[in-house]
Amino acid sequence: MASPSEWESGFASDGPPAEGDNGLVSAVARRKGLVFVVLVFGLGLGFLYSLKAERKYQSTAQILIVKQETDLPLSSAEGEVNYENQLSTHMLLAKSPMIVEAAVKKHDLGKLPGFTGVANPVDVIVANLTTERGGGRAAPDPNVFEIRYKGRDPEECKVVLDAVIDSYQESLGSTYQSAGAQTVQLIEQAKDSLSKQLTDKEAAYRQFRKEAPLVHQSEDGRNLHLLRMSEIEQDRSEVMLEKSQTLAQIESVKQIKRSGGNPEALTLIIGDSKILRPSEEGRDPLQYRLYDAMIDERIALDQYGSDHPEVKKIQTTIQMLREQLGGQGIKRSGPIPSFLDLYLEALQQELQVADNKLNNLNELFESEHEAAKKLEDFEIHDDTLKADIERTQELFDNVMQHLDAISLVKDFGGIRAEVIWSPAAGRQVQPNLMVVMSIATVFSLMAGILLAYLVDLADTRYRDPEEIRRQFGLPILGHIPVIERRVSRRQRKESKMTPAVCTFFQPSGRDAEAYRNIRTSLLFNRDGKNLKVLQVTSPSSGDGKSTLCANLAVTLAQSGKDVLLIDADMRHASAHSIFGAANDLGLSSVLNGECDPFDAMQSSEVPHFTLLAAGPRPSNPAELLVSPDFSELLQVVREKFDLVIVDSPPVLPVSDPASIAPLVDATVVVLFLNKHVRRNAAEAVDILTDVGANIIGLVVNGVAKKSYNNKYYTYGGRYSDPYGHYYGGKKSSKTQRRDGARPQPSRRSSPV
Repeated sequence: MASPSEWESGFASDGPPAEGDNGLVSAVARRKGLVFVVLVFGLGLGFLYSLKAERKYQSTAQILIVKQETDLPLSSAEGEVNYENQLSTHMLLAKSPMIVEAAVKKHDLGKLPGFTGVANPVDVIVANLTTERGGGRAAPDPNVFEIRYKGRDPEECKVVLDAVIDSYQESLGSTYQSAGAQTVQLIEQAKDSLSKQLTDKEAAYRQFRKEAPLVHQSEDGRNLHLLRMSEIEQDRSEVMLEKSQTLAQIESVKQIKRSGGNPEALTLIIGDSKILRPSEEGRDPLQYRLYDAMIDERIALDQYGSDHPEVKKIQTTIQMLREQLGGQGIKRSGPIPSFLDLYLEALQQELQVADNKLNNLNELFESEHEAAKKLEDFEIHDDTLKADIERTQELFDNVMQHLDAISLVKDFGGIRAEVIWSPAAGRQVQPNLMVVMSIATVFSLMAGILLAYLVDLADTRYRDPEEIRRQFGLPILGHIPVIERRVSRRQRKESKMTPAVCTFFQPSGRDAEAYRNIRTSLLFNRDGKNLKVLQVTSPSSGDGKSTLCANLAVTLAQSGKDVLLIDADMRHASAHSIFGAANDLGLSSVLNGECDPFDAMQSSEVPHFTLLAAGPRPSNPAELLVSPDFSELLQVVREKFDLVIVDSPPVLPVSDPASIAPLVDATVVVLFLNKHVRRNAAEAVDILTDVGANIIGLVVNGVAKKSYNNKYYTYGGRYSDPYGHYYGGKKSSKTQRRDGARPQPSRRSSPV
């Protein structure tokens, strides 16, 4: 077998398969010749276009926009941004139909040769005028814009661009002057209107102040009634707090009375309260002092007893206060409850005083509230009038300021367009050879890559041996090259065999070595099984299985083994032709019972080799192969020979191989890598697997010898389907198989 280092693969690959064999990069690598052809074709079209395309020329000018300003506040705080927007406006204005139409009329551009026969030169000029911000690389200034005109004549480009710029500058000056006069007029009208409004509003405000009662205000302008309401509310809060405290004390005293007058509780309530003070309105201070002295006496009696000097001192004070009150004071008679009644009465009187105060304060608060509400309406109206007058005054001042500023600069300010790069004769811009060729290169490469990918995607051939191994999980026993049938005249005279049996005529050649390698693979890679009967088949006719059987049988016989080759392809017998043997007796004769198997066998020029030809073509070859006679025949020859090779028909056209496969020890499938091989091989292997065939490997046939040191293979040639003559009794251009068309024959391929 030709080793991978000796043969170049005939799979659909022009080079080594890359990682990810179905990817775009791998497809381009395999079809790089196609990509190159498309690239050359595209570059040729690009160059041809550059020669035939219409020449166009372009003239360019640069215009500086100068805004004449003063230091007066004539612009907003965002003046820089507005100026940027203004530059865009000038770029549009310079190429507008209005400017172009004025240029055509003023400079008679319609009479130029380039506009002969043109109904409207304005549209043509506008379509070929372009503007761009800045001066490009030469002057990337935001105050500069470029204007370009493109035409067929270089001199006309300059004339047209000069006329457009002149019209633009003239329009810019007249537009600004008109706009300045209109602005002054509008501002003066606004000034007169605002002045009248301001006068009317001030008069109305003066009249309102005369009629409105707005004199009741504090120094800071606030409503006096509101201030009084705030003070009254504060007093009400204090009185309500005192009333709450008095009520709490009254409730405490009543509780003491109900409990029997506990002296300690009396001390805590009366001794700590001190709510009746000489400063309280409507009470005699001596009476308050008498109440306090009586409380102190009660406390001292509880602490020291009746004979203590402190008690005596307090009792003397009480006696003096009673005398000062003229005998009208509170007499100390009776037990403690009399005193509690007296204290309770004082608290109730205090509560009555607090209620009277609170009622008076409430009446006063309501009165001030009504007065404040009436005054508040006038205050709101007053504020509204003053704010309106202030806004009108502010607008008036602003208008006057702008009017004064415009009056000062109306003869100085504005925008001026200066040409800083005058137009010159146009230079050629179309077609640009570099641009055209660059575009042609890019699009040609894209088209070539896409076409290569699509062609590669549509190609169903195997690209390398590993791809076959991955698909079927079977080893490749060998690669068979295309046999060069070169036999000397002497050999032809001495032998009846055809030159296809290269192992006999050229036993030391490369072709014979390929078959010997397959022999080695069969003999030493059997997984420990006793291989006696071997079936050789292929997916389709013309795949070279019969040539493989003949050469494989010869190499096995040359190794000293007794080999029998059975031509089981009774529909299209070929073994007898290859070996120059008779075909009057053969397998069909044996299975029909016409002769003994050994009588039908023929020896040959090769020692240890025996041939059982197909014999006359029977009418029922499929039935003969499934008959018990065929199975018995295999058992007989199994005992007689070291190895039996059964050359069976192709799998897809007929069912014969499926009938033979279960009866043999192993099956070898021959593949010829044409464009249908992937689908055909998969279908054939599935059919054989379904019937229990022991497929031990694949043989790739039809390798073309190209490069000794290239490890890939190139397959060529086409095969016809000779079985078409026998299916249905008619010749057909289409093979009767499951998937349609059959590959056509190649003259240089080996016979089947």
